[in-house]
Amino acid sequence: MGSRLAVDDLPGSRLVNVEMMRQLHAVYGEWLLKDGCWNFVVDHFKGARMLFLSEGSTHADLVAMTQEDYSLDMNT
Repeated sequence: MGSRLAVDDLPGSRLVNVEMMRQLHAVYGEWLLKDGCWNFVVDHFKGARMLFLSEGSTHADLVAMTQEDYSLDMNT
């Protein structure tokens, strides 16, 4: 899996590495079609997360991080 870290967990000497990472803000919810208009309804229980991706992160890394952070079981 790709690198996952929180800025607060980094020793001062590693803060430079954060600049090479990209933040991805993810919000859990669903798109609903009502009266011909699409609306995104946020799941306030699951809320939002900030994922940190490095240049080498893959789609599989992103999927795994999201599954873990949102406690998703993709087998159901």
